[in-house]
Amino acid sequence: MEKIDIKNLKEMANFFSLFSDATRLKIVIFLLNSGEACCVNKISEALGLNQPAVSQQMRILRNAGIVTYRREGKFIRYTISDPFVKEIIQIGINRFKEVK
Repeated sequence: MEKIDIKNLKEMANFFSLFSDATRLKIVIFLLNSGEACCVNKISEALGLNQPAVSQQMRILRNAGIVTYRREGKFIRYTISDPFVKEIIQIGINRFKEVK
């Protein structure tokens, strides 16, 4: 295993903490599975969450660089921007498939 300096270690801890919230994790998995850019309304309807909760989580994910967005008229559409997110989530899914 490679050594990591304290600055990168803290950044890594912050990155992984983004997936510690079940709502955020649901949103990330939904975006990965959707295959298209989605607005908050579509995400909230699909996951049965209220729009303010989804908007709050999207802000956190956007500030962390996990998602990117583009404006289309009055809608803001989000996609996963970090290519490592899909790999990390898939590893997590595989891990818990093996446990059961």
